[in-house]
Amino acid sequence: MFEKLLAICMIVKNRKPFLELNLPVFAKIADELVIVDTGSNKDTLDFCRKNATRIYEQAWENDFSKPRNLSLKKARANWLLVLDSDEFVSEELLVKLKALLAENELPNDVYAVPVYNNKVGSFNINAQFTLKQRLIRNHKGIHFTGKILESLVDKQNKHIENVFVIEDFHVMHWGVPDNLAKEDWASKKERNIFILRQEVEEASTDIEKNRYLYQLAVNYFEKGEQEKAVALLSELINKKEVCQNKYFYLDIGVKLARYLLIMGKLVQGEKVALEVLERDRNRAELWNTLGLISLGRKEWDKALGFFKESIKTHLPQNAGADYLVAEYTYLNRFYLGFTCFFKGEPAEAKKWFEESIARGANKSTKAKIENIMEGR
Repeated sequence: MFEKLLAICMIVKNRKPFLELNLPVFAKIADELVIVDTGSNKDTLDFCRKNATRIYEQAWENDFSKPRNLSLKKARANWLLVLDSDEFVSEELLVKLKALLAENELPNDVYAVPVYNNKVGSFNINAQFTLKQRLIRNHKGIHFTGKILESLVDKQNKHIENVFVIEDFHVMHWGVPDNLAKEDWASKKERNIFILRQEVEEASTDIEKNRYLYQLAVNYFEKGEQEKAVALLSELINKKEVCQNKYFYLDIGVKLARYLLIMGKLVQGEKVALEVLERDRNRAELWNTLGLISLGRKEWDKALGFFKESIKTHLPQNAGADYLVAEYTYLNRFYLGFTCFFKGEPAEAKKWFEESIARGANKSTKAKIENIMEGR
């Protein structure tokens, strides 16, 4: 056991604008801040040195696990919180986490936390999130594996099972398109695609290969290669082993239906959404996709029916997936209000708009509501 309670472990390569926001907070609250730098410029390195307890330099080898594991190895605290350079946790939550670690003997060695995609400075917990294994008990031999989409394994290299979630510990991920220059975002996607292609070639099982193919499709779409993404997802969703894995099948179906909608392929998107809903009617994203397709066709009553099905859903419990929480809370109410407004029912529209705001509508959605109600 170590005398120190909490170490924050980070890998860094530039991204100084994010680091200027998060490192001073991390350095203030954590008992130690351990950074592994994989090729930052001098300005970024100098800033890290001013804040980190210890900083190590390691050449980038297209493998996220290597520098992460070095940061874990060098930490000297009982608990390790793994964060990226473009992530932020508030001072208040870090203080609460330290109190939890100090006062309770937590029974597990690994805990997952929700990581939300947000604009810089935003703390919206209705944003898209992923549950990620980030809190680790030290001196247990637990380490990362995988060049990308890293996962935790024990000292026998067995994957950690039965991971519990600390739901009220919110990590904000700010490395999203709104916060990055176009060339930075494109570079990030190209890096991911390169590594994912390697992982697809080296995967030892069909399950691993399909997992990397799914993420490859997502990165293709986010890079702007939409046709390539849709072709890959269409191939995946028809694989026997994918169809047998309900949650993976649903994740692929949700993405494919929405991508087809974005591309204006409404007939194909509708077909996919309806087929996937036969496996699980509790996916608000699918009902909203069908509603948006109906809106595009000016089929108001049909759209209303789909959006009303959406508000009956609840956030799924599959911890391995990405969910845009807003699809289950305020966006479906906004869509209902939007539909009622164009259907000529202003009072009903106002009711749904008010419920959307009450459910946590963000600034952008509130602005849209104001513009609609004021006839702009």
